[in-house]
Amino acid sequence: MFYDGVLLCLAKKPDAARVPLPKVSKIFSDHRKLTNNFIFGNLNMLLLGRGMEPRTGCKDYLTAAVFSGV
Repeated sequence: MFYDGVLLCLAKKPDAARVPLPKVSKIFSDHRKLTNNFIFGNLNMLLLGRGMEPRTGCKDYLTAAVFSGV
């Protein structure tokens, strides 16, 4: 679901990303130890950084997902 949400952000479809990213937040909050390892993987950080660029409209969704797992 993380990839679904981030790829929708990269495709500039923030309304569609509104569905998978809150689900990711729940999963991340339930598995905090695994989340840190997952998020800090090289590909994941690259996608996350690109998805958070202002032009994608997803920064709030992605920030909420990341903070739920930290």
